[in-house]
Amino acid sequence: MQPPADRPTVRFASKLAVDSISYEPQRMSLHITMGPTASEVGLSVGVSEMPLSSGLRFAGALGFRGLEDVLSSGSSSDPFGVALTGGLEFQPRSGQTFLSQSRLALRAGWLFSANDHYGTSSCPAGGASHVTACSRVAVGTALHP
Repeated sequence: MQPPADRPTVRFASKLAVDSISYEPQRMSLHITMGPTASEVGLSVGVSEMPLSSGLRFAGALGFRGLEDVLSSGSSSDPFGVALTGGLEFQPRSGQTFLSQSRLALRAGWLFSANDHYGTSSCPAGGASHVTACSRVAVGTALHP
């Protein structure tokens, strides 16, 4: 019997050992990405208990564009924007390991731009100058290798 304080460590080590033999994806995963033009925080939840494909997952994300202007004294010409998206991901069962899990994602939602007061006023830029020039529909695909 394991001491209560050691149980999380033993559980983690056991999962790592078993996953090295046969990988089973986590039912829920959180991701954080940061880049020069866009950053996001997202959540992916497996639907394996449903009668659909076992590789299907629901996904949602809160994305930020122009975050570098908010966090630094420098200035780019892109207005700040926040995108709220949701959709589906497919994670194939074959070829997955505990070191590499690939997913194909399709998400849609809404991008709120600071340029038009997050959609509460008319857009002064006409929407053609930058991705975040106006609040608008956001659709995206991604391959997470």
